Order: sequence, then structure tokens, then C-alpha cells
Amino acid sequence: MVSKTNNHILTHLQGALGVITLNRPDALNATSYEMVLDINAALTAFAENDSVKHIAIMSNSDRAFCAGGDIRAAYAAMAANDMDLCELYFRAEYQLVHRLATFSKPIYAFINGLCLGGGMGLSIHCTVRIAGENAQFGMPETIIGFFPDVGAAYFYNQLDDPTEGMYLALTGKTFNRDHAIRNGIATHSIDQSQWDSVMGQLAACEPLEMCVFKTAEAMPCALSNDIQTVFAKDTLSELIATAPTNIFNELRTKSPLSIAVTHAYMQRVRGLSLAEVLEQDFALAMNFVRHGEFKEGIRALLIDKDKTPQWHFPWPNDKEMPFIPIDVINDMFDYTANTLFPINEDPL
Repeated sequence: MVSKTNNHILTHLQGALGVITLNRPDALNATSYEMVLDINAALTAFAENDSVKHIAIMSNSDRAFCAGGDIRAAYAAMAANDMDLCELYFRAEYQLVHRLATFSKPIYAFINGLCLGGGMGLSIHCTVRIAGENAQFGMPETIIGFFPDVGAAYFYNQLDDPTEGMYLALTGKTFNRDHAIRNGIATHSIDQSQWDSVMGQLAACEPLEMCVFKTAEAMPCALSNDIQTVFAKDTLSELIATAPTNIFNELRTKSPLSIAVTHAYMQRVRGLSLAEVLEQDFALAMNFVRHGEFKEGIRALLIDKDKTPQWHFPWPNDKEMPFIPIDVINDMFDYTANTLFPINEDPL
């Protein structure tokens, strides 16, 4: 039996398995505020159902698991100066991320196609992350005047090589299944053609060791020596100064403010819990909304599509960062509002 929470989220029971299906293929499953609320409601229903032992989150689209949050809706809210709606969305999204990470029952994310931004938030914090053959992961927020949120600073700092985390956070580079298995973003490599079998075994409540899961062996670091050397620099000025031309030109396509804040952020939150990182995500998200950088980035990339954003601190012609006062960067981390939830407690 299939039930609908709305047209964009489908839920059904398959034996002991509760299934949540993202059902907005025309928007590559970009998550709206209503979708976030409905996913949370589905989790609550499955948590209260004693017959449900496992939960699966998946997509009905071959193109995307979830390509991110609904940034067109975010743009509309910012254009209308509706800060209350922006706050409602980010609060609900980050609370959902924390709930996925601390849920009382195992959650399996079945990922194929694009898994970007908010899609990473819906999957990476799940108990098991199953990557299909066409999975593509990434946090591309710096190109739209935002920052890698949904706990990205937490999971990127958990990588065996934190240099890789800094590289992925600043550049927004996407990476495939093999790369995700190597760095631990994905836990299992299973082609989509095998998913029905996996779900059938979970539905039958078979022990995990009897399932067809096969984790790829760890592979050596795939980063080039140039990338490892550059992104290990302690300061952003050193990083920019030593970056080869190709890497610098890639960084120039991003918002300088986003680059500066993200670099500082990745360093500031090392060693913090996921809940603490999400609290900081909330502050940063609201300040990027209020600052206008995020709105301008969306305008240039998706609304007018001129791809010529007018950043508050434009890139100079020389190979260097524009001057951004340290007070501006520090102020981005300060937001006076009710906290998301008591640290280390399940908010939902």
C-alpha cells in the first residue's frame, strides 16, 4: 500500500522496511520547505510503528537522488525580504539532518544520479549510504554565494585527509562513487539493478551480514600532490598565493566572501559535534541570506543566467584574494536567534 504525504514525498511499507521516496523529478528532487516537513512526518510515523525495523530513503528519478535545496524558492523569499520563511526553512532542514544522524532505527540512503547540497544532508548522515553506478556527490554552494551547509563542515572534516575536505568545500567539486567509497562518504557500492534485492532482504528483516552489501576496499588518496600541498595551507592568502593557475582560476568562479567564510569555517569547527556544527550552519545561512551574496549568486546562475554575479568583494585582476575586512567574516558567524536545539539532544 502506498500513501502520500504530498505529491513530492511518497511513503510505503515493504515488510519490515519503511520507504520514503523523493518524488519531484522535474526539479531533480530539490527539497522544498514542505518536503522537509513531510520527510520528518514520515520518520515520525515509522518511528512509532513497531513493525518497521529499517527505513530507506530513495528517489524515483534516475537523474538525481536530490540535487539540493529549492534555491529558486529561497530566491523568491529573499526577493520578497521574507526572512521569517528563510529562517523556518533552514531551521527545519538542519533539524531534519540532525534527526537522520541520531534516529532510533537504521536508515539506508539509496543514492544514484546527482546528490548535491541538501541531497548530501539527506543521505550522508544516514546509517548506510548505498551508492549506485551513476552517483555524483558534491557541495557546490560557493559558486552561488553560500557555504557548504547541512553539516558538510562536520563530515568533510571527518575525512581521513582533512586537506581533501577543505578542497571539496572550497571548490565544490563533484565526485563519483569510487571517490565516495574511498573517502567514506558512501559506505556501500551497489548497482541500482541490485537494489530491489537489497530492499527485499531488508524487508524480510534479514541480518545485515546476510545481505548482498559489498563495501569497496579503501583506495589510496586520489588527490594530486598540487592539491594536497595547496589546500593544506593554514591561511587563505597562502593557499591563493601557491595555487597553480588551474586551481586559482577554478576558485575565481566562486564568491570571494563564500571562499573566505568557508575556509575559516572549516578550521573553526574541527572537533565539534554535528549538533554544534549545525547550530553554526544556521547562523551562517541566515547571515548569507541577509547579506545578499546568496541572492546574487542564485540570480546570476539560475534566474537571469548571465553567469556574471556582482559580488560584494569582486576578484581583482591579480592572483590574490580581494580584501575582505576580518570583521565582515567574523560577523557572518554571529546570529542572534533561538538555537536549533539543545546541543546533543534529538530536536524532533
